[in-house]
Amino acid sequence: MLRSEIPHDALERAGFLSSNAATDIASRLQIVFERILPKGLQCRIVLMPEMSEPGSAFMRVEWFGKNDKLNHTKTQWHTGWAEK
Repeated sequence: MLRSEIPHDALERAGFLSSNAATDIASRLQIVFERILPKGLQCRIVLMPEMSEPGSAFMRVEWFGKNDKLNHTKTQWHTGWAEK
């Protein structure tokens, strides 16, 4: 529906470049997070295709660092529950 109703040049300006809208949205979210998060804090958006259905996409936000509350001694990627 998105691609049939919106002009191609407007989609390109908005960042919809691939054939998969979920991938394009995740890429744009990643760029926004990199701009607004404090320096040194890394995060990534992970698509979860095993939970997605036509018309919806599940994504998970992961962050890189130490979780002091869990007594981690090294930095690693952390995940929480799936975010919709």
